[in-house]
Amino acid sequence: MKAALSRDHDGSPALSAVAASLGFASTEPTHLGRLDDFGLEYGLDQRQVRRYSDRSVNSLASMIFRHWVTETAPSLAVVVSRTHTDGLLLDVQASQLVHVEMRAISLVLICNEQQTPVDLFWQEERQARWRHLRFAEARRRARGVYSGTSLRVEG
Repeated sequence: MKAALSRDHDGSPALSAVAASLGFASTEPTHLGRLDDFGLEYGLDQRQVRRYSDRSVNSLASMIFRHWVTETAPSLAVVVSRTHTDGLLLDVQASQLVHVEMRAISLVLICNEQQTPVDLFWQEERQARWRHLRFAEARRRARGVYSGTSLRVEG
């Protein structure tokens, strides 16, 4: 982990201190041991290391969000379009990591204050770590009802 961390930041002592404090860059089993371990490398005592660490928690969180979390974020795309036969085409695509449990996605079509749940029959495709789902269905609607129609996505 130490090598991965050093590739992802500029090597500043403060960011390295928070990484060591959290156990990402030190193999010591206790928090005080990790502070001592880092302090020996930089010539600091535990209090100084802790101050460096406290100052850099936000920087570490930002780095993790920028580089690591975005690669694992689930996605959802919903496209509603009008068909040539005066109906609606619902096209829903979702992607999520296979090992992350998530609530099922549900759709509710709302037209003139009437709510109709949409039964979703997913086509599923699995890749190494990702699960891709797709649902597409044309629904017939009465002429001229589109102005009050909306779709609620839950999950």
